[in-house]
Amino acid sequence: MKRILKFSLLGLLALILGVIAYVELVYPAIFYPLKKRESVQILTNAKGTNELAQSVGRHGLMMQLTNGGWIAIRYSDLHAGGIRSCAIARDSEGNWFESDRHFCGALALWPRKKERLLAIEAEIQRESSESLTNRLPSAVAGNGGPRLDDKTAAVESASSMAEARTALEKLGFKAMGK
Repeated sequence: MKRILKFSLLGLLALILGVIAYVELVYPAIFYPLKKRESVQILTNAKGTNELAQSVGRHGLMMQLTNGGWIAIRYSDLHAGGIRSCAIARDSEGNWFESDRHFCGALALWPRKKERLLAIEAEIQRESSESLTNRLPSAVAGNGGPRLDDKTAAVESASSMAEARTALEKLGFKAMGK
């Protein structure tokens, strides 16, 4: 009986250690390729901009560009066993991009943040006799270099898809070879 109990406890310990090793070591190591494959499949299967907007998930972003094009970014991250991130973008011309930059919710928050910043800018313009820039809201301007807000706004306000792709690269994406 003691022998069975001893082997049962050893088996349980091995199982617990195995689960911990998987969660802390194995899954973080395979996270990016798994999420990349999943994201490409989901973005590929989406038909039309409405489905694309749904396919970016709760942490992603669907950007309607000023030039009539769009960029859909599906984003996933993992905070266990170290921070891991996977962002896959598809544009309206069929180009694919990827990034392992950790956006941590910033992409999904961009539309609301942009509305607030534009409202602040409008208020400043009403109260000020000076003319302000129409490129980016002054409330978005960074100190000493472009911030994520500036870079995201640059993608959305691009006048061509080539300009949008360049801005996307500055946001941390690179062209993906499918």
